[in-house]
Amino acid sequence: MSGVNWWEEWPCPLHPSWGLSDISERDMNQLKLVVETDDPDLNVVESAIYRAFLEYPCGRPFFNQGRHNPKKALEKLGVAEDYVKEKLRGNHSAEIGYGIVINSFALSISIGFSEEIHEKAQSELKTLIKKMDHNTDYKSYITVVQAYIYSRLGRPWQGRALSLYNSALKRFPYNCEWLFGKALMLGREARQQGFRKGWKNKDVRAACLEEKKVLEKILKINPKFHSARAMYGQVKFTLGEKGAETEIRTALEHEPERHNIVMVATRYYRRKKNFELAGEILERFINSTKNVDADAYFQLGYLKCSQALTRGLPVNTQSLLREEALKHFNKSVEINSCHYPAITVKAEVTALLGETKKARELFEDLFDNIFKNKPYLAKEELASLDCALSMRLPSNMQVFSTKELIILSHRYIVLTTEVEANIKKGSEDCSNANEKITKHLEKLEEIISDDHESDYVQRLAKLKLADANRRLKHFREAKELYEHLRKEEEETDGVEGEILWGLGKCYFNLEEDKEVISIADRLGKINEQLLSNELYADVYLRRAKVSMEDQTLMRTSNIRLCEDVVMYLEYAINMGSLEASYLFTNFLGDLKKEFFTLNLRIPQIVARISLICSNDCKGKLVHTNFNLAEDDGSSEINDEISIKLCSIKEKLNECLKYEHYSDTSNPRNAKLQELEEIRRKRLDFEIDLIKRRENEKWNKSCAKSLKEVIQYLRELLDHVICFYKNSVLKQFSGKSIFPVKFDQKESRVNKELAQKKIDRWIEETFPDYPGKLPEDVILTILEVQPMYHSENNWLAALNELNNKLKHEDVNYASETFELRAEKPGSSSTWESEDLVRKSCKEVERLVLYFLSKEEDSSSCRNVPTNECDDDLSLSNLFL
Repeated sequence: MSGVNWWEEWPCPLHPSWGLSDISERDMNQLKLVVETDDPDLNVVESAIYRAFLEYPCGRPFFNQGRHNPKKALEKLGVAEDYVKEKLRGNHSAEIGYGIVINSFALSISIGFSEEIHEKAQSELKTLIKKMDHNTDYKSYITVVQAYIYSRLGRPWQGRALSLYNSALKRFPYNCEWLFGKALMLGREARQQGFRKGWKNKDVRAACLEEKKVLEKILKINPKFHSARAMYGQVKFTLGEKGAETEIRTALEHEPERHNIVMVATRYYRRKKNFELAGEILERFINSTKNVDADAYFQLGYLKCSQALTRGLPVNTQSLLREEALKHFNKSVEINSCHYPAITVKAEVTALLGETKKARELFEDLFDNIFKNKPYLAKEELASLDCALSMRLPSNMQVFSTKELIILSHRYIVLTTEVEANIKKGSEDCSNANEKITKHLEKLEEIISDDHESDYVQRLAKLKLADANRRLKHFREAKELYEHLRKEEEETDGVEGEILWGLGKCYFNLEEDKEVISIADRLGKINEQLLSNELYADVYLRRAKVSMEDQTLMRTSNIRLCEDVVMYLEYAINMGSLEASYLFTNFLGDLKKEFFTLNLRIPQIVARISLICSNDCKGKLVHTNFNLAEDDGSSEINDEISIKLCSIKEKLNECLKYEHYSDTSNPRNAKLQELEEIRRKRLDFEIDLIKRRENEKWNKSCAKSLKEVIQYLRELLDHVICFYKNSVLKQFSGKSIFPVKFDQKESRVNKELAQKKIDRWIEETFPDYPGKLPEDVILTILEVQPMYHSENNWLAALNELNNKLKHEDVNYASETFELRAEKPGSSSTWESEDLVRKSCKEVERLVLYFLSKEEDSSSCRNVPTNECDDDLSLSNLFL
């Protein structure tokens, strides 16, 4: 196996060059027929990977959109991976190439689905890419196939795909197949995302110009690349340039049976109203091709519908053309049940032929079943809604009731605000969208003022109009409608949560926070907790963002400046805000050295975020619609919540680590890196504490995590004293308990008595050490644990509770315990969580302090090996 095209020895049944030319919906339908009937031993790898594509839920234009099963997709990839390992063992090029494609695909599917699979794919991919770097003959080919895979997985992956295309083309700049794959990706982005938020006509035009440049380069290299020539003609037509027909006709003459060329030619001549020629092209293609084609039948049906709209055509002729069209649409849907444009236009033509009841059933199936709870089909749903609401029917024919028209009109506006760009009135680039929105708003206003409509219908129209105005950012108009609805309902049965929530959103956008909080309180009282939480979170998140506007704020060492931001973010996080969780984890890296600082409450916030990222909070999240920040400072629009959760989890794992000891080549650093276990155990305790509060009772899990964190803290403190003795004082006497004695007194600290006790401890603990401990060591011990501070005796409490937990069954541990002092009659009560929080901070401070003393010591660089070294591993000491 040699040369850059080694992959072609294992070709896909439909795409020998691994489909670097465009794979259309027609190809996917055809692929379904092939992969389900082919020999299971034939083309196992490619067929398995393509089967995975059929199941994958996020590659919107690429997969069978009727399926939504990442589990099955990963199973198919597993079949391909096993085959490569078993049957192609020793073929390093195939192992590397297939491995990269399989793991690239698995990496994207597994986000939010399986953390274990995601980490495995990520690790495998890194290993394979390193191997590929030593295999330069095949590196570019593998890179471009990987780019192709990413280009079909939706917008979040297209930046990476473009980078990989460019990397591969550096070595093979004249490979037309690869250039064509890149050109189609650029054009596909413009065509698909031209309807999405943030895209203007000038953006779409710029992307088409980029595609045009690449296509021109291809035709300069190979004038006989007719698929590229047809696409070149289409791009010229889109840009309004001359010569489009010449390019398309030339491509069609040379390859009249190539699917993508036929589709481009058909659409072009239909738009030019040359229906006869377009029909001839399609019928010739259908008759000559061996495989039935859903898209071809759809285009033929659509052509007949367009022809029926010709001015001056007799009514009978129009009906005959529509009946022909209906037959073609039925054939298209029969071949591909997921051809949504065919289903939509079929419903419209059925209505135009007078069968309104049947048309209504078809539309209801689309809106109530096919599109329901499938946000990835938003564009298709919007097109179907537009068709349903703009049908030109005679006045005596009606498909939908007034109530249904209200709901459909509102849904159209909702999807337009979410899917199409620049919806504000007066925008230079969206006059068509604005006209349609205005038309639907006027229709709702007309229903509200129609005295013949029932009170229920008028109220529904008013509610939908209020919500539509809110989404269109017409907040004052929306507020007036919501206020009117609230007054009406207060006079009857009480206000619904939806009305209060909408009113609260209007007040929020008008920056009237007091009113928002008041409405949130009221929603809580009527058991609309999720709506209430969202309004609270709105206010808290905005206040946090205001405090964060000065970016230098979060980079300063002055923690007090951060407290307001952290406080408001915590409030929002407690309400289930995913965006607040993301913002907090974004700057958590700057604060992680202050992880145990009491007033910042970082462990408690991290615990709450961990729960938000778990399945326990599914359906309880707010603020899920935000953009992810990229490494270069830009933002990436991503609608997938699973990807956002994955990003937050990665940042949480980083915050638990100690950067001080990242150099694991130093054996002491490698051992003391386990200091982060305190953070992990503390996090477990805080998570259990939150769950305990929600359940309103102390449970076994909480008691167990309390025991673990207390014992670990105590043993870590023992260990660090031992470590200090061994490394700095050269006294190898094994473990040493921190033996400070405590007398609780109400009087102030007696430093002389404290000094005597410290001196006595030094004599007992370090009998061979000449002189006293360094003054800074004494001061540090006194600072973290004042000898006679009755309200700060955390170490005494730590000792006592640790002993208590050792001798009592974990089931009997409680939230509070009584601490008896040596002085008769003196006692105090400690909250377990207060003890954990206080002791975590101080134990960490002592550990870092003793470690710094060891690092400063000139003798620490060459500590002799001895029997105590085996005890320096925290994991060994704590067993």
